[in-house]
Amino acid sequence: MIVAVPNRVNPNAPTELAEQELTNSTRNLPGSGPHVITYSKASYKFHQQTGFARIPSVSIVNEGTTANPRYARPYLMYGAYQTVSPWRGFDTGIVYYEELKRWKLFFNGLGTGWWESPTQLNLSAGSEVYLHMAFTSNSFVNVIVRNANTWAILDQVSYWYNGSFTNNPINIELTRETSFAQHVRANANSKLLNARWREVYLYSSSQTVLATSTYLQAKNTSTRIPWSASLPLYIIGDNAYDKTKIKITSPVAYYSEIVSIDLNINPTW
Repeated sequence: MIVAVPNRVNPNAPTELAEQELTNSTRNLPGSGPHVITYSKASYKFHQQTGFARIPSVSIVNEGTTANPRYARPYLMYGAYQTVSPWRGFDTGIVYYEELKRWKLFFNGLGTGWWESPTQLNLSAGSEVYLHMAFTSNSFVNVIVRNANTWAILDQVSYWYNGSFTNNPINIELTRETSFAQHVRANANSKLLNARWREVYLYSSSQTVLATSTYLQAKNTSTRIPWSASLPLYIIGDNAYDKTKIKITSPVAYYSEIVSIDLNINPTW
């Protein structure tokens, strides 16, 4: 059964999403970090996104102290953002907790704050999940995590978010992201290796399409940078230094790629 989460207004909600430390969270959540993200074009009015995601191998060190541990957090996630005022948006997907050695489903929205499932997902490196995000006619966001081999539902949530996020969206772009968030931008001996997305589809009321360059855009290039001249729709991190931490291999028209992120000072790719 899908867990229905009512709208919750959090006056302390920050201006960023899954990569911020939220005051209402029960977890020690990190700040921003290197990431690879794509943005759909709002004009296509996509209201669903699906794809297979391979669980990366992770090696994470404590960036804090024994008394106050701080771990980088790997994310495999979708998102959706308004392109006009009031600029609402959210991230949702799975996040890894080093102290639990488990992944968890989460939803993090501007104006509502952080929610995470109580279910701990024991996903081994190299295994694959199928992530499905869809808006409903009455402004719920349904998120389902499946075992890609058996099709069994591992976890799911139906989260009421905002009246603009429906199956007939206006001025809303969808995102897909692999991220390795840190509390403080610093070199660390932590790695996220071989996260693979494949067969990523976008859905509107009139079409179902692979997430190719036709339907994507170069977004926020004033503050973030493209991966390369030949693959400019993969948007990388917040600065050129982040790019040294990232490796993208086997890209296929933006609907499939393998991402590795190494936080060492001199990654050996």
